[in-house]
Amino acid sequence: MEQVATGPAIVVGHSLGAAIALAAHSPHITGRLLLSPGGVTRLAVPASVLRATLPWVLRSAEHRSRRLLREMSAPGHAVPEQLVEWMTLVGRSCRSTLAPSPLPSHVLRRARPVPCVVAVGSHDVFLPSAPLGRATRRLLGTEAHVLDGAGHLVLDDAPHRVGALAARLRTKD
Repeated sequence: MEQVATGPAIVVGHSLGAAIALAAHSPHITGRLLLSPGGVTRLAVPASVLRATLPWVLRSAEHRSRRLLREMSAPGHAVPEQLVEWMTLVGRSCRSTLAPSPLPSHVLRRARPVPCVVAVGSHDVFLPSAPLGRATRRLLGTEAHVLDGAGHLVLDDAPHRVGALAARLRTKD
């Protein structure tokens, strides 16, 4: 953070990126926006997601990426083609951690004093809102905002609502 921020900074993370944002420690961090956050509680991995994930991990292709992304999106949401291309590139270039474990309690305690906004889609396949809500209250001292009609890909499914939540964090400075 010291290399990229000269003053107060709000970090934003989605899924595994949210776990990274939670683990980041710097005096520059004045807020965190965590979207469908990994690292707070165990992720659920339904059988339908496993059936879409395994072929994608073994041999990434656009049709496999599209199928996996459909599992992560809210019902009725179209999967943007640029997201399909990105997911295919990720599958071909990286080895996924799949479902990250919760962060150690000392890391979450260290993150707690910094203002945090958590959002999860009402159709998130990995992080059902009720268990995530209980975990964020207990571990981070904040409520989870449930975005109706969004899935795990909250930024793609509900970009304007995510923007409004980010604005709330800015006003907390």
